[in-house]
Amino acid sequence: MDTKKYTEDQLRDAETVAKLLAKVPESKRGIVLMMVDAFVNGMAAQENIDTNVGTRAAGM
Repeated sequence: MDTKKYTEDQLRDAETVAKLLAKVPESKRGIVLMMVDAFVNGMAAQENIDTNVGTRAAGM
């Protein structure tokens, strides 16, 4: 099993998000979680684009 290691900053950020989420009414948490997930996925997609920007240009 491959265990992911998190930095101290990432753990601190996760704690901050958890504290903020606890303040959101339970009935609204689902939409907030979807928004956070979409934001994180967007950041990952942008990182992937930035990493591969030069590799795809040659094949176009």
